[in-house]
Amino acid sequence: MSSVIEEAAGILAERAAAYGNPIPNHERIAAFWTVKFRRKLKDGEVVTASDVAQCMRLVKESRLIETPGHRDSLVDICGYADCENVIAEASHAGDDQRRGVAPGVCDTEGTD
Repeated sequence: MSSVIEEAAGILAERAAAYGNPIPNHERIAAFWTVKFRRKLKDGEVVTASDVAQCMRLVKESRLIETPGHRDSLVDICGYADCENVIAEASHAGDDQRRGVAPGVCDTEGTD
């Protein structure tokens, strides 16, 4: 049996093939959430792609309270942590990398 990290890497590769780079996807989700929560956010505040990854991890953490050790939730937490890392690395690398394929297991490279 593979580790949860290895399983997450495989799933992330599948998701990358289906949905592309996680950065634009998380940015789209953030934009939707900003609209949804506009009345709850302070003026000028927006939800970020990193916020999305963090909140999705919290959803999985909440599920683990009900079902401790549930492998699927643990795998998903690894995946969202990696996506947040990809987002952070891209933001440090600047816009050129953000528009391309960011490093990490969320890469679309090699998933053809």
